Amino acid sequence: MIVNREFYLAALLFDLQIIPGFSPAEWVRKNTKFFSNYVDVKKVCVHLTADDERSNLRRASKLAADADSQQQRIGGNLSALKSVFSRLSLEDKNEATEAYYRQGPLTLNNIFPVKESSDVDAREIVRSLDKEPELLAKAPPQDFAALVSNLDLCFRRQLWAVPSASGSNADVSLYDRMRITAAVAFCLEAAPAKAEEPYLLMAADFSGIQNYIFAVARTNVKGVTKRLRARSFLVDAMIQTLAYRICDASEIPYGNILMLSGGKFYLLLPNTAEVAAKAEEIEKETSEYLYRNFAGEISVNMAKLSFGNKGLRDYSDTITELSRLLRIEKNRPFRFVLKGQEGWREEEFFLVKDLTKRHSCPSCGRALVPQGGEVCAQCRAQEEIGGKLANAESIWFSREKGEYELWPGYWLSFSEQQARGALIRAELLNKWEPQTNMTRYPLAVRLMANHLPKKGAEPLTFNDLAEKAAGTKRLAVLKADVDNLGYLFADGLREKEKSYGTISRLASLSRLLEQFFSGYIGYLLEKDFEDVYSVFSGGDDIFLIGPWDRMPELALCIEQAFERFTGNNSCVTISAAICIAGAKTNIALLADKSEEELKRVKNSGPQVLYPDKTGRNGIAFMGEIFSWKDFADQLQNAELLLPHVAAINTALLRRIMIYSEMYRRFLIDHDVMGLMFEPLFHYDRARNYDKNLPADFVHYAENLTKNAANYNEPKKDLYFAKIVMTYILNRTKEVRENGK
Repeated sequence: MIVNREFYLAALLFDLQIIPGFSPAEWVRKNTKFFSNYVDVKKVCVHLTADDERSNLRRASKLAADADSQQQRIGGNLSALKSVFSRLSLEDKNEATEAYYRQGPLTLNNIFPVKESSDVDAREIVRSLDKEPELLAKAPPQDFAALVSNLDLCFRRQLWAVPSASGSNADVSLYDRMRITAAVAFCLEAAPAKAEEPYLLMAADFSGIQNYIFAVARTNVKGVTKRLRARSFLVDAMIQTLAYRICDASEIPYGNILMLSGGKFYLLLPNTAEVAAKAEEIEKETSEYLYRNFAGEISVNMAKLSFGNKGLRDYSDTITELSRLLRIEKNRPFRFVLKGQEGWREEEFFLVKDLTKRHSCPSCGRALVPQGGEVCAQCRAQEEIGGKLANAESIWFSREKGEYELWPGYWLSFSEQQARGALIRAELLNKWEPQTNMTRYPLAVRLMANHLPKKGAEPLTFNDLAEKAAGTKRLAVLKADVDNLGYLFADGLREKEKSYGTISRLASLSRLLEQFFSGYIGYLLEKDFEDVYSVFSGGDDIFLIGPWDRMPELALCIEQAFERFTGNNSCVTISAAICIAGAKTNIALLADKSEEELKRVKNSGPQVLYPDKTGRNGIAFMGEIFSWKDFADQLQNAELLLPHVAAINTALLRRIMIYSEMYRRFLIDHDVMGLMFEPLFHYDRARNYDKNLPADFVHYAENLTKNAANYNEPKKDLYFAKIVMTYILNRTKEVRENGK
């Protein structure tokens, strides 16, 4: 570490002084026996108690919070932590009411804010922190890195809902302020004295992720479900260990990785020539490795930006500028490999020069295998990884040796025994409470929606999932993401001339989104949708596969949960698309189709129904775009009628579809002949609707045409009746054909 351990530990603990009745220096002194195994306790306390306002610790703490005032201490309590989502707005429009988090250790059940504000009991926090060194001493961390990692896990679990300041800054958690303070202090200490731009922000992300993941989606090849899940996981694991490689090469703690999700990371580095050179060296090595080993299928784009204290306070602008630089890099992949000082290196244009007695892998279609061979080595390893992921409880990252090599010298394993090299990180999957002996290692928690439907120990095939659907035996994919997320990060935290887009707030937003998409979505699938398979869910992105009839309800559950998660802020919304197909459809094609449908939702909507809505905050289903409310209403209509289908002549349902289509022509094309739906529907009801028809169906049908000819108030039930009837007919195919 290029900064001494005592200073860094003090930086990590410094903001604990915000808690009433707690002194981080006294806490360290009280546990001298434990901490002295890793640091000089006296030096740590000197850093923690220094009064010099110019010290890097105090400067870093203020920069992390963008506030000069500490929490207002009233008795033994702190005010509640406000949801940072409540502050987000689009074009200065924010209809959100303030929402607050309840005090308590972090779980996937308590990440939802509530309207009522209740003070945080500081005494309870002090008690939990006082127990931590005693718990760690039972299986002492093996080195300083393991100590820091375990402390971070403790603070993340215990302090996530504790505010770090009062008033307008009460929406930054103490945990996020602490980790940003430590990262900033490290850079200030390591950069040249009085440097105007002591920080170097580095971003990296993968290009070609979707094509890479779905290259193995051929449904006629064994093990496709395992490989899909493995490839999605490996993309995240590779970007994660790439961040570790840069930190290790520059002797920088992993705490300076500000964000790591969705195939992307942001890393705060001290702005020195040595660190910049190391980062560029790794960038070149990475480009070369991906080109040779993945045939250019995926590439990593990296960009760096140096900045000063103003860039921390208006971190939104810093991120915006870095994103611009990253987009430039995306347009020139593998430039270090394909170009030299004298121009293009044409000899590198051909990855394979000899195809003798080799053919393409039947799984991925990219790699070459010898004649008579089955699948390539990568696909074989990925099938193993996909199978292990289904039952994995922990993941181990090590250098030198391990189970699966991610980068030269960096390995991934699924057990302590397999991680035979120098262990750099042990991660619990979706569990907050470690077994006591695991605190010896650099421990963290990895939230991952890795649900895989199984029969016994074996994953279900796509055909198995389709067979579980009611009615028509088909699959569906659900793709969803957050609307306007880039804009919200860049400008959503501005109020008139004041920017609240500080580094700590954006760190909070990233962490919270990861808790929802990687954590809560997985929890939801395990609890209520066990037949739905998670290909990926992280960052702000979801791709799920399951029986077609389960996906509409799942989409609604996710949207409603996300609405609660953001404190009902109408500026923070989600859009989705559900695409249905047969079990033998190539999932890659279905993924492309869902992407197209999601873009339609984002960019348009039926103007006759939503004249003031240009897109977003909706869902595509069966080729139609709905607002979320209308989607819920029409599913409710369908569920109301489903129990009565056996008593309804199918011809009546099909004629309703015709009337709905005529009504659409009237509304969209102003075709007056479309108005013929009204007398035809009236005649149909008079002649064919007898007293034996279910009352719910008769009531639904009679309401369809009330005021339907009014241009100014479109009749949504009639407009969507075509989709409702199609849904019902598909859901009840078995009932109608087999009497089941």
